[in-house]
Amino acid sequence: MAGENIHTINLGKVILSQSQHRAVRAINMIREYVQKHKNTPNVKIDQELAHMIWARGVRRPPRKVTVELIDDGGEVLVVPYSESVIEEAPPLKEDAAKEIETEESAIEDASTAVPTGALPGEVSESVPEPRQPLEPQDTDAEHVKTGEADQEEPAKPAKEQ
Repeated sequence: MAGENIHTINLGKVILSQSQHRAVRAINMIREYVQKHKNTPNVKIDQELAHMIWARGVRRPPRKVTVELIDDGGEVLVVPYSESVIEEAPPLKEDAAKEIETEESAIEDASTAVPTGALPGEVSESVPEPRQPLEPQDTDAEHVKTGEADQEEPAKPAKEQ
């Protein structure tokens, strides 16, 4: 049976070790788990599984991992589990298919509908008008209008003694 070789390994106790050693400890915990459950000292961990453990760095390995155990003669190969069979949804009844179609058409009608109280050519009152730029304040109004405040005074020649 194919389901026997799929295991979810809890790696929660990894956080008890020092932060610099957590990913290494997670790899060792996987190896110890497989040795215990398959009664063999020869365990090989797939490179893809190792990348999955180290993906977030040495300090933050995953809390649990689902693996598939493959017996290879006297060795056990540990690979990450990926469900390759995609289950198809059961066929819908005719009534359910009609309900889905009516819901989709209602959504389309709602998106193209004109808001209540507004005619097709009118602008709704709820839409705010664009903001007008602020006019300068009255302080130093003459300088602002003429641009005198920005200009520097010409340098006067130094007097000779």
